[in-house]
Amino acid sequence: MLEREKEVIITRDGKPVAKLVRLAATAARRTRFDPVRHARWQAAASRRRVRWVDEFLIAERAAR
Repeated sequence: MLEREKEVIITRDGKPVAKLVRLAATAARRTRFDPVRHARWQAAASRRRVRWVDEFLIAERAAR
């Protein structure tokens, strides 16, 4: 029945108690978490030096 109608109202003693509606198509699922791939990303990210942080630390240490 829902294939033809947008919604179906369920009643008890003539009073609505529930409404069934069609679900919209779901979006594509996200890929599962891959711990090996994540570890590779972390290793690559930790090797990068953040220049402005280094400059800030040098200035901070020099001020001491």
